[in-house]
Amino acid sequence: MKLDEWLTLNGKTQREFARSIRLTEPNLSRIINGLSLPSAKTLYLIEMETNGAVGVADFWSPIPIAAPSNA
Repeated sequence: MKLDEWLTLNGKTQREFARSIRLTEPNLSRIINGLSLPSAKTLYLIEMETNGAVGVADFWSPIPIAAPSNA
């Protein structure tokens, strides 16, 4: 589950959540918007705070690999 979805489902603001994991709101916003990756410590805190609903895999998206060219 994406963190922004979890926040909405649980009625939490980014500000509240950022405070609960000791992160600044702008840093959390950058993470949510995909502009930066969370540190290992922040990933751990997010997973703990969301009771496992948001985990490492939710911040990772595989990069598609182009098929080899037959040129």
